[in-house]
Amino acid sequence: CKVIAIANQKGGVGKTTTCVNLGIGLARGGKRVLLIEADAQGSMAASLGIQEPDELEVTLVTIMEKVINDEDVEPNEGIIWHDEGIAFIPAKSTSTPPDRLPNTPPMVLDAISSDCPFTLSSTAIVSFT
Repeated sequence: CKVIAIANQKGGVGKTTTCVNLGIGLARGGKRVLLIEADAQGSMAASLGIQEPDELEVTLVTIMEKVINDEDVEPNEGIIWHDEGIAFIPAKSTSTPPDRLPNTPPMVLDAISSDCPFTLSSTAIVSFT
C-alpha cells in the first residue's frame, strides 16, 4: 500500500484538490483508495459533496480517540464510500485534529492519500510515515 501525503505549509495551494483528484484518478485506474482528511477545515468533505461534515457521528477524530483509548474500531467504521469509487474518512472542523493517524486501515488498499493541514503539526508529520 502506498501512502501519499499532500502537504504544504501555505494554505490555498491546492492540497485538497490534488488529494481528491489523485484519489479519484487512482480509483478510475482500478486501485483501491482511501482518502483521509487530516485537515480539520473540512474542505475535502465539502468537495466530495458532504453537506454538513460537522454533523457526522464518526470522523477521523472519533476513530483516533478510540485508537488512543485502546477501544475497538469496527471494520469500515467512519468510512464513507463515494460514487467515484473511493473510500473517505472525513475530519470534523469543530474538533482538534489527532496527533497520530491509524497504522493499519480496516481494508486492503492500494493507496492512501492524506490531505494535511497547512501547519507543520504532528498530524502532518505523522501523515508522512
